[in-house]
Amino acid sequence: LTHMLVAPLALLLGGLQFLPGLRARHPKVHRYAGRIYVASCVIAGIGALATVPHASGGPVAGLGFGILAVLWIGTTLGGWWAAVRRKFDLHRLFMRLSYAMTFGAVTLRLQIPIGFMLGYASYSAMSVWLAYTSWIPNVVAVGVYSALERRRQNSRGIVLSQAVDGAAGSKIDGWRLEGGTRGGAHRCTGRSRNARAFRRPAAG
Repeated sequence: LTHMLVAPLALLLGGLQFLPGLRARHPKVHRYAGRIYVASCVIAGIGALATVPHASGGPVAGLGFGILAVLWIGTTLGGWWAAVRRKFDLHRLFMRLSYAMTFGAVTLRLQIPIGFMLGYASYSAMSVWLAYTSWIPNVVAVGVYSALERRRQNSRGIVLSQAVDGAAGSKIDGWRLEGGTRGGAHRCTGRSRNARAFRRPAAG
């Protein structure tokens, strides 16, 4: 019952946390909503663990839902810890994974009609595989997306780094590089969410 009452709150708040406008314009709301999300996930996850021995699909389904509950609690607390330590890249990754598992509640319900179409007579019968397919694809999708995002960011960083080592005043992808000679101070102006990341102090 605890899991059923609290998990929908996590599902709602978790989705709102990914809105860029909320983080940028209302950081306090983002932080407080994040704390409620963490508490909701932990409470719902503990409640889910308590129901594992009574899973309607038997021990195989119970194992899948148990793994989900442990990883759900772990990634959520990991995301909170990373935010407190100001490790925001790690925070984003953990919270993406956490919400991927939170969203497993939606994925599960979307897959139930597929189970009936495949000839399963009841939820109990199909929960043997729903206990895994409801959340593992979500986690894999987040992992692939995060890896591709990191790759794009690294590629962009290499381009900008090469530009800083080049002639002052050049333009690359909307950035204008200003400053002295090679090895000296350069300033990168243009589109940036964090311009400091693209500045290099003068040598010496």
